[in-house]
Amino acid sequence: LSLEVKNATVGVVDEDRSATSRAILRALRPPQFRPPVLIDQRNIEPTLDGGELTFVLHVPRDFEQDLEGGVPASLQLDVDATAISQAALGALYIEEIVAREIGAPGSEASPSVRTRFNPNHESSWHVSLVELMFVVTLLSMVLPAASLLREREHGTVEHLLAMPLRPLELMLAKVWPNSIIVTVGAVLSLYAIVYGLFGAPPRGSVLAFVGGTLLFQFTTAGLGILLATVARTVAHVALLSILIATPMLLLSGAWTPIESLPDGIRGLTVLSPLRYYAEFLFGVVLRGAPSALLWKQLLALVLLGAAFFLAGSLRFRARFAAG
Repeated sequence: LSLEVKNATVGVVDEDRSATSRAILRALRPPQFRPPVLIDQRNIEPTLDGGELTFVLHVPRDFEQDLEGGVPASLQLDVDATAISQAALGALYIEEIVAREIGAPGSEASPSVRTRFNPNHESSWHVSLVELMFVVTLLSMVLPAASLLREREHGTVEHLLAMPLRPLELMLAKVWPNSIIVTVGAVLSLYAIVYGLFGAPPRGSVLAFVGGTLLFQFTTAGLGILLATVARTVAHVALLSILIATPMLLLSGAWTPIESLPDGIRGLTVLSPLRYYAEFLFGVVLRGAPSALLWKQLLALVLLGAAFFLAGSLRFRARFAAG
């Protein structure tokens, strides 16, 4: 878990348009923060719910005038606390920056920090979701691949290939029963562990969670079937799945934010289905975001799943028919 604040995303609602507010904007700079994005007040909720921004600083109208007149002035800082590795320390950095920029003698300002979605910074909410994601990833890769390899070990794969079915249809037949079982287990774990044991509030829609989990398994099952065309035994495919799933988790942004990764590694994250599932899961479960705000993550899962399934179907018949 990286505790370094690097390239954190900040939005600013600048209603004052003064020299002081512009100085604060200029002070929010790399390496701790990306250049801030100017947004409207009505966009605060959607950008935080969708995970687009981690911090939103609201500079009210007449802020500079109040400072110069000795009137207590206040800023509003909204923090997405689901970004557990950056939220607390990043908020302190922003408070220090604001205090430095308005630190003229006799001036007063009281920054008000509103911690969203995880006000007590409960790390157990985050960790339990990450563990749930990792288990779903492994099971959805291993089970379909193991099913195909069992057919081959028992010598029944030739019967499957002789049937008037396309490889894609055979692959789907191996995927959907396992996906349903894993999804049921994921829902039970969500309610029993994340909501029940660790006390995370059930903000999101369970139907959205189920839909996103099924779509994610469609993607990882395609990857698992690709591994089945390489592996010789079930044990082999299980080891390969662990070797693939571990870097997928590291590149998902669950522990180290995507923005904080080196440029070369950051480019590899677009190939990790777990990145998009993590963004979707944190958005739905912890932020209560509607699926409409997370359509980019769902689209990425569809495209990756289609690519993996296409590659798997192209290799399936030749690889398994070869014995």
